[in-house]
Amino acid sequence: MENMELEILKMRVGFNPRAIYKISKLCIFVLVFIFLFHLSSNILINKIVDGNVPDQHEMIPGFYKETPGSLDVVCLGASSLYDFYQAPIGWNSSGIAAYCYASASQPTAAIPFLIEEVKKTQPQALIVASLNQLVVDTASKEVLHYLVDFMPLSTTKIDMMNYLYDNGFVADSEGKLAYFFPIIQYHSRWNELIWQDIHYTETGGVKGAKKFDHFLNDVLDVTENDIDAAWAGGLTERESKTLKNILDYCDIHNVDILFVITPQYAGEEKRDAKYLAAQEYIEKRGYIVLNLKKYILELGLDLKSDFADVKHTNIHGSIKVSNYICSYLAEHYGFADKRGNPSYVSWDEAWDRYREIIKPYLTEDELEQLHIESTFR
Repeated sequence: MENMELEILKMRVGFNPRAIYKISKLCIFVLVFIFLFHLSSNILINKIVDGNVPDQHEMIPGFYKETPGSLDVVCLGASSLYDFYQAPIGWNSSGIAAYCYASASQPTAAIPFLIEEVKKTQPQALIVASLNQLVVDTASKEVLHYLVDFMPLSTTKIDMMNYLYDNGFVADSEGKLAYFFPIIQYHSRWNELIWQDIHYTETGGVKGAKKFDHFLNDVLDVTENDIDAAWAGGLTERESKTLKNILDYCDIHNVDILFVITPQYAGEEKRDAKYLAAQEYIEKRGYIVLNLKKYILELGLDLKSDFADVKHTNIHGSIKVSNYICSYLAEHYGFADKRGNPSYVSWDEAWDRYREIIKPYLTEDELEQLHIESTFR
């Protein structure tokens, strides 16, 4: 009688041990597949572990290792940002925790989406956004992957890629799917894999600071290209729309943001004229633009020795820009000096590591300025 009642109960509630077993097996299979798919994608992603170019796998992933709510500043931009500003150097001079959420050729049009992404874990952080990439029409699929591949899958990432792709900011006609599932892009990299591909999450512990050969070793005299635009203008309709979209987003979401233009010497007066036009528009909207090309003397930049190429500083110029930016941030935003704070020990450690990396490349004056014991004594 009891067995009959149990069978009736099973029928009423739809209880079927065999069906539940099959469903459980399916769920386990799906979970294992997702895990292996994710692991394979992460291993195959191109990290560019090469001494001649930036290690792209260190900047974006490193951001997600930061304690939520701990950063004073998050910087957005391309190489026009990350070759100029090094977080450990700025920390050493000011105790300001300013992290570069940066990637090669990072599109300016992505800024609203990147702010949304940053604010998920660092809602209080001041945003510092580079404007130099505004004048670059599109990003190649290769460089865009250096940003997108390391962002967690979310509606923010999906919305960003849909916007960039659908509005022609990506030089790619092969479709969007590979940006959401990187294994599509990198499935053929099996024979190129090296040890760092497996351990790419070990981001070096220097807060994404640059240490590639070109940055540390190269020097280019850019004085012949020292041309200042005598006029402001030339923004295209799309560039103007990009600026408007960014500022509208900042207005709606009350974003505390500082825009930065770093000095470049490509001998292109039209480019500089566009930067001036962008600055005028942004300032009319009530936001601040720090155009560092107007402060070369204050920065102490030497155009004969502080650039690696016409658009990027080397380590010597980067020291000056990093210190100046943090001095500006301390003066105008009142950030407290957190050096020695137990909660920021990773920043002290990052400076210790980075100091040893750059030490062999510095002059006696730079060693003294940074309070580093000379290697030449």
